[in-house]
Amino acid sequence: MKPILSPPFCFRLCLFILCLSFVKGELYGQTPVIENLRSEIQHGKDDTLKVRHLNDLSSEYVDLGLFEEATLFGQQALELSQKLKFPSGKFAAYINLGNIDSDNGRNEEALKHYGLALELSRSLKDRRSESVCTNNAGLVYYNTGRYEKANELFSSALQLRKAIGDEVGEIDLYNNLGNVATLRGEYAQAIANYYEALKLSEKFNRKEGVVNAYNNIGVVFLYQGKYKESLDYFLQSKAVARELINQKMYGNILNNIGDIYYELQEYDNALAHYHEALAIRHAINDYQGLAVSYNNIGVIYEKNGSSEEALKNYNESILLQKKLGDDAGVSASLINTAHIHIHNQEYPAARLLLRESLLLSQHLGLKDRIRDIYFDLSTLDSLEGNWQGALDNYKLYRTYKDSLLNETISQQIESLKIEYETEKKENENIRLQLVNEKQMHTNQLLTKRNQIARLQLLYETDQRLLVENLSRTQSDSISRLSEQTAAQEKLAIRERELRATEKLLNNKKILAKNLMIFLLTGLALLTGVITYLINKSRKAKLEQNLRDVEEKALRAQLKPHFVFNALASIQKYVRDNPGIAENYLSKFSHFTQEVLVNSEKKKIPLADELNMLEKYIELHSLRLKKPILYTFDLDPRIDPEDTFVPPAIFQPLVENSINHNFASRDGQGSINVNCKKEGNMLLCSIEDYCEGVSRRVESQPFRDKNRKSFGLDIVRERLNLWGKGKSSKGFLELMPQNQGMRVILGIPL
Repeated sequence: MKPILSPPFCFRLCLFILCLSFVKGELYGQTPVIENLRSEIQHGKDDTLKVRHLNDLSSEYVDLGLFEEATLFGQQALELSQKLKFPSGKFAAYINLGNIDSDNGRNEEALKHYGLALELSRSLKDRRSESVCTNNAGLVYYNTGRYEKANELFSSALQLRKAIGDEVGEIDLYNNLGNVATLRGEYAQAIANYYEALKLSEKFNRKEGVVNAYNNIGVVFLYQGKYKESLDYFLQSKAVARELINQKMYGNILNNIGDIYYELQEYDNALAHYHEALAIRHAINDYQGLAVSYNNIGVIYEKNGSSEEALKNYNESILLQKKLGDDAGVSASLINTAHIHIHNQEYPAARLLLRESLLLSQHLGLKDRIRDIYFDLSTLDSLEGNWQGALDNYKLYRTYKDSLLNETISQQIESLKIEYETEKKENENIRLQLVNEKQMHTNQLLTKRNQIARLQLLYETDQRLLVENLSRTQSDSISRLSEQTAAQEKLAIRERELRATEKLLNNKKILAKNLMIFLLTGLALLTGVITYLINKSRKAKLEQNLRDVEEKALRAQLKPHFVFNALASIQKYVRDNPGIAENYLSKFSHFTQEVLVNSEKKKIPLADELNMLEKYIELHSLRLKKPILYTFDLDPRIDPEDTFVPPAIFQPLVENSINHNFASRDGQGSINVNCKKEGNMLLCSIEDYCEGVSRRVESQPFRDKNRKSFGLDIVRERLNLWGKGKSSKGFLELMPQNQGMRVILGIPL
């Protein structure tokens, strides 16, 4: 039974940069890199930089196989990134946590983390990061034997790399696609992918890519039975790997060299390499690699006749592979365990194991594994005397063997190998050919130049002879020609003078045009300055008018007769009822303070205006025979805290109602203030009512006709100023009622 193909390469992510994973420093203990990162995290002040260091530290611990520490720092990076709303930090944390899950066989959790990272990369429109997520998800499917889905994801990731022109990122994807093709028995396609990876790795001097490509090409030749070619590639891979600090990669190469010695039946050498690989994989907690090593060591013990040791190692391999969800590995170890049972003549147990392995291999599409299982089943049938079953299974074995090892596939593989080996020579030949062609063209150019020089000399000689002949035979014609030439020269001089004059005129026109533009620009600038000054003056005048009106309003709020009446009432209550006097004085003080504070503001909330009005009415109620009843009705659509009005805009109107309708009457007085919103206008009605007003109005119909109310004039003037710059204008309307007066006030919002 041939050992298992080494696992494919997996991306590791440091924040913002995609790089290949490698173990740093010693396998245990803290490396200088980890110590530096811990120091930066402890003393750094930049939270964003702290996220990067946490993700880098998590990645370092993953490489060392210390998954608890890696998970701790990955979770810290994720929580801090969520707090800072730092998408790139979250992406790196999800990738690291997914890698930890994948290395520990938690495949569904790994796919969940990669899926979250994929959503982030797409929201950021970052194709490189999207390629990382897609590739790593493909590795989960690869490690669990779902090769069709793995191949689909690797291909998608490769197309993303091609779309952004990232040839370096294509290297590992070609290797991963080659691994899928190898396990599916598509050797020609596998070799093609590996050679693409090798060419790009050599082009960009990516040594880890070279190591992977050499190793995987060697695996294909191993499966083809070409052990010499396979060993050559493994040794090349090992030589390059010595220069790198990547224990996982080195362990894979040692395992594959052991595979060669196994095929050459040098079992002691094979066992030595397998044990060396096992020690490295134990040190770095490479569970996938450990499963391979236990399986291969079991193969050697089986060959040496140590059935008990072989079964012990096979069982270790199966336990790890089931933990990792590696159905392909389970299939291989089941076959090897079946061989032990066949050797011990435990045929029913062996058949059950082979059938279980066959179902897994058929589900995974492992053609070479299916081929070997049919051969083992044929052998088992013959041992049990079932000759028809042995023949049927042998036919199936031959069918799969012929499909895998047909002559066309071998020729394709050899052709690709020759193509790669000769490509460098062809490139060198092309370069030399280009140098030779360049030299040849240079020589040809020199020859042509010499020929042109000779022809030019002959031409000049012929011309001289022709002129001499013409001068002897046609002297008159030459004389006329000289005169014509002189006339043409004069004409040319005149034309040059005209052009100079025309150029001068054009320059003058351009100068005049520029001067005109300058004058117009200056005029426009002057106009703008004047307009600005006029507007500024108007604005200053408007603000002064507003201040004047506000001062008038303030004076109107505290009219002398109100203050006098209030103080007289206080004096009366001090003499007759000190308790009421103290309450009156307190309310009067608070109201006066609130009026003075609000008078400094250009606008106040409607709630504050109504509160001040309420205190004003209560002060008047204290000095009247009957207290004034009042109600405030607000439209539910009005937010009194968010609706602003001029300060003390209602007070003069309420004061008129009190002084003209309530103060000199014995009846019960009431005031109703109603506010509603219509469009961009706040409509407020102030309606007063008093018993007995109707009779007095009839007896004195012209009482207020000729009286001028300064309070109402101030309110109108303030509404006009308040409406400046708004879509609506303020207004004030008086509407006499049967037993009182109704005032309509329109305040633009």
